[in-house]
Amino acid sequence: MVLPVDAGPLGSFWIPFAILLLAAIGGVLGRRVLFARLRRLAAATASPLDDLLVEAAYRPFLIWCLILGAEFALELAAFPDAFTAHARQALFVLGVISFAGFLAGASGRKRSNSGWASV
Repeated sequence: MVLPVDAGPLGSFWIPFAILLLAAIGGVLGRRVLFARLRRLAAATASPLDDLLVEAAYRPFLIWCLILGAEFALELAAFPDAFTAHARQALFVLGVISFAGFLAGASGRKRSNSGWASV
């Protein structure tokens, strides 16, 4: 579904921009609320693994929200097909890099006698 916007030469760029802005705001607020609750839940368990995963997902969460927002914006906007194809490839690469950062954050710690410690 493509939303046509007739507001001059830049009219078709306002909807994707608004979607990206909402994704950024939602990502920041969602990260604040979601990770506060996840940290509380993880602290209540005996295993340090959940603490590790919550902390590793904290940084890339905002990037993942922006990727989802950008993908949604690409679906709704009337961009040329060549631009959309290149933008989707760039979003895929960004997603892979952010997931690799998540895995690096999750594996960048080793087990010590008293729990998990940084390397």
